[in-house]
Formats: sequence, structure tokens, C-alpha cells
Amino acid sequence: MLLAACGGNSSPGALSTSPWNDSVGIGHPTEVGTTVGFGGPMMLVNTSRGDATIDDVSLQHMDDGLTLTGWVLYDVDSSIPYLEPFPPAGARDASARVVHPSVTRKNETGVLLGDVELVVGITINSPGALSANGVRVSYTDADGHHTMVFPLKLVICAPVADYPGGCSVEMAT
Repeated sequence: MLLAACGGNSSPGALSTSPWNDSVGIGHPTEVGTTVGFGGPMMLVNTSRGDATIDDVSLQHMDDGLTLTGWVLYDVDSSIPYLEPFPPAGARDASARVVHPSVTRKNETGVLLGDVELVVGITINSPGALSANGVRVSYTDADGHHTMVFPLKLVICAPVADYPGGCSVEMAT
């Protein structure tokens, strides 16, 4: 697994991403037909005093051979980069889409890190090093409808036997 860094909002609203500087890349080897849950840097930080409701999640620039299987919210004490199987144990029910104001998780300088992690499930349907670039989140808060994008590059390599050295972001086409 490779983890680099993240952040970026397309439209101002209650939610922001974790305070990462650039983009993050995560690579994971698995078998064809497996669904992998990716989370880690996709922490949702609600900086408002009201709730935000996630309306939709989609992957941008996704290679043929990958399918977005679903997404869930995960209440965390620390982030989880990837999980098999998807959805991870302890995740919220798929219908639980509300992100309450963030108050608990802060870094050493007091910056909110978020209490809720977005975990997307991606199925690899064919062999190779396949990728998706960007996770788009649409949500509604008291001020209306907003969109944010995590500049996250997800790479899944299959089958595992073809990637004895692991799977990295650089392997994607």
C-alpha cells in the first residue's frame, strides 16, 4: 500500500476534507472479483453547527474493469486506508448518511480531523493495475446543495500473483 496526501472543495458548504496538502494515492493488490473498501484520507469534517447529508458519491476517471459497488460512512477514532471485504465491520448502515458537526478528533495543533470517514467499495472485474482518480461527494446542508472532490487516486492490482512486489499508484495506466 502507498499513501501520499489530500484536500480540495469544489463548492463551499458545511463539509471540508481532512487537512492534507495535495493528492493521495492508495494501491492495493487483490483478486479479480473482489470488492475493496478504500477510506483513510477521506475524512469528512463538518465545520458548521448543523448536519450535512450525503446525497451521492461517485468516482471520477475510472478505468474500465472497475465498478463502484457502494459507499458507507464509518465513525472512527483513526482512519483506515483500505479494507477487505466491503463494507467494513462497524460501518454505518448504508441509509445512514448524516454527518454531524465535527468536534472530537483534532491534530496536535487543534485542527479538526473529522469524526466520519467515507469508505467507497470498488470491485475489480478484470486483471491489471486499474485506477480511479477523484472521489466526488454531493451533499446538502442548511445552505443548499454542494459538491466536494477528494483528489484521491485509487489503484487496484489483480491478480495478486502478478504483483509480487505489491501494488502502487505508479503501476496504473
